[in-house]
Amino acid sequence: MSEKFSEKAESQMADVSADDVRIEMSDLVEAAAHPISPREPVKSWIPRSAFRLGLSCGRAKRLLYQEARRIDAHEADNIRRRVAIMNERRDRQDQAAAKIELAVLRERLKHLKARLDDDEATSTRDGDGDSLDIGLSGRSGGVDSGSDRPRETR
Repeated sequence: MSEKFSEKAESQMADVSADDVRIEMSDLVEAAAHPISPREPVKSWIPRSAFRLGLSCGRAKRLLYQEARRIDAHEADNIRRRVAIMNERRDRQDQAAAKIELAVLRERLKHLKARLDDDEATSTRDGDGDSLDIGLSGRSGGVDSGSDRPRETR
């Protein structure tokens, strides 16, 4: 049974090249630095990424630029694990922020509906609810519909 497992593991590992691992590690080192502001130079976020991944700045830089000559499996697994933890934490924070934003929007909508109901109640008490139309077209000798000048009376 263990022979089949080791053969299967070896065949899967043979499918992954050293270049694939270098590219993956580069992507993960960059992901660990996020959020990155648009104008922030790479030089400033390498130390942040290194700290989050438990690496030296030099090692993080070599991984980022795919210059690492050797990447041990335990190091790659450790980087993957740390980035996965950071992503989960970021997802939880995003979900919490979305819930708060949704609650704020619901409260705002509730207040706007209440204001709209108050405005409708006020306009129905004042008349038939078309107060703007009555105010402009209900005058005799008032404003001419085509201009702002008063109409001349003969």
